[in-house]
Amino acid sequence: MIGRNIHTAKNNYTRFLAISRNGVKTPEDANKSSVYFQTSNERGSLARVLTMIAQEGINLSKIQSFPIPAKEWHYYFHADMEFDSPEHFQQALDKIAPLTEQLTVLGIYKKAIRIPDTNNNLTPMQPSVAKRLQHTEEYYFSRKLREIDDMNKAGARVINLGIGSPDLPRTPP
Repeated sequence: MIGRNIHTAKNNYTRFLAISRNGVKTPEDANKSSVYFQTSNERGSLARVLTMIAQEGINLSKIQSFPIPAKEWHYYFHADMEFDSPEHFQQALDKIAPLTEQLTVLGIYKKAIRIPDTNNNLTPMQPSVAKRLQHTEEYYFSRKLREIDDMNKAGARVINLGIGSPDLPRTPP
């Protein structure tokens, strides 16, 4: 963790991935998956995929588009899907695969849990800053998000378009 309280929304959660070169067995109680897919650049292609996901009873908890370099107006979509069982999820994949140009399952896992606080309200786990990062400066992107949040709290009508990449190296102030 780079720093605390750098988010603009108090219910924002950070997720971590465990990646392996070897095959990983899907947990029997898995109920969530992260998927990348690409559709053709024609009217309704994304809508057809999303409709099929909904018809199969899959909850789409996240969808995000990414442009494909060197292919104008073509996008990859990252989606997080919640389901009742891995078998149910596989049935949905089998139905959307013919509607996509590419479909990649990044992982199948158990949805994160939240721990009840003293008032029995669900709250996220409270991570701590790793000692090696305690003196790390905040990234430019995070600082800008906080500045936008401060301006909005002060009454300015600032729209955050989210342009930029938090993966770029920090730039000097």
